Amino acid sequence: MDAIDFLKDRDNLQPLKYKEVEGYIHNDHRFLLPLVYISQEKRLLPKPCKLILFDAHHDSCPVNKEQLKEIEKLFSNKYSINDLIKLTDKVLGQNDDDWIQAGMQLNLFSDAIVFGVTQNPIDDMECQEIVDISGNKHHLEIRPLFPGDMLEYQCSLSDIAYEERYKHFWDLLDWEFVPREGFKFRETNENIAISIDLDAFTIHWEHFIFPWDNEVFIDKFLNESTYWTTQNWSGKKVFDNFIERCGMFAIAREPRYCGGEEKMEKIYSKVNEFLFNNLLIQS
Repeated sequence: MDAIDFLKDRDNLQPLKYKEVEGYIHNDHRFLLPLVYISQEKRLLPKPCKLILFDAHHDSCPVNKEQLKEIEKLFSNKYSINDLIKLTDKVLGQNDDDWIQAGMQLNLFSDAIVFGVTQNPIDDMECQEIVDISGNKHHLEIRPLFPGDMLEYQCSLSDIAYEERYKHFWDLLDWEFVPREGFKFRETNENIAISIDLDAFTIHWEHFIFPWDNEVFIDKFLNESTYWTTQNWSGKKVFDNFIERCGMFAIAREPRYCGGEEKMEKIYSKVNEFLFNNLLIQS
């Protein structure tokens, strides 16, 4: 059984397509690691690549000593996709909480930015520096807001008065302020990976989980900023830019964190409508 067939069976993997961009939909978020590996082997993504996520959880706990030993074993040889799948399946956290830093240790990811973290926040919700077993430095940004929320007055994608504070975040996103023009994305030829966990689009109250209503998607993605440095930008326009630079995208169903299969399917339908213009094709 090849890697894709195994993942179809193990992680309910299905190929997706958005316009000309290859994608996948699958169950457990940590299985993004072999999907990135496959895309890097196909030269759709550089190795390592930048990762942009939308997720209610940060998924970026440090790997423990035993996990690090297993990663070091992989590096002692040229590890294969099957080695990586075994590590992802059997060694990494089964609740998908440590795969981002594992991906950095495996040199799959250079840097990562996580938007929409509302569950299990950590003390420092901004930039962390991760040093991998080879001594390479990686940067991890964890943000509780979505890009659309950050475009308004005195926010982290709009406030030039705090350029020194936000500059590293802007550089990771290739976001820059141009006098007399406002903010824009820099031209770049580097493909990025995008991963969307459907639980990012849920609201938690007591023990209940509710999918976002249309009103929330409109507010977070479609409403345009009126602040002068980001005028006419919206969360959707920022997302569209990410997709234009994307070599591969993946959607993690994570139904248990969406309130069950039925709610998960409802969220997927809304994500397809509001983020992908109803153009996602499953094959």
